[in-house]
Amino acid sequence: MNLKAYRAIEAEAARLGLPTTYKTDVTVHDRAALTGDDAAPIFVWVLRGCGTLLYRYDCAANVVAAAAACWSDRDAHWYIWDDDELLAVTPDDAVAELAESLIGQPVYETMYGYAVPNEQIGTVTNVVVGLPHIRILTSNNVWVDLNTEFGLIVV
Repeated sequence: MNLKAYRAIEAEAARLGLPTTYKTDVTVHDRAALTGDDAAPIFVWVLRGCGTLLYRYDCAANVVAAAAACWSDRDAHWYIWDDDELLAVTPDDAVAELAESLIGQPVYETMYGYAVPNEQIGTVTNVVVGLPHIRILTSNNVWVDLNTEFGLIVV
């Protein structure tokens, strides 16, 4: 449970008077994500006029989604919750932080609807963010572009 984080984002949303639509993103969805038993201790939060986005660390899909969000709403407010405080950051810094959280994660290959470890590819050792592309380097010196390599995932 991360009630302190929820109170911080709720206060920030009230301070800015956002979101103007999809207000339940804060009061229902973000609250559920942060007050549940599996609440993220560190996350990126995006406050927009039309709702919010909350991205957990250690998930490649969130890195790609956050990168796309950078381009979709340039008026959004981006934050990182770092266990104790809500910090305003740039969209690029938020995506870079999410990308760095992938280091050390195994790379899986999707086969027949299942994710299986791919030892030939290895684990993530480096992430290069050059929006809109996000590339990872693995322990076996394989480069993977997260935007195009849909058969490979980092979990």
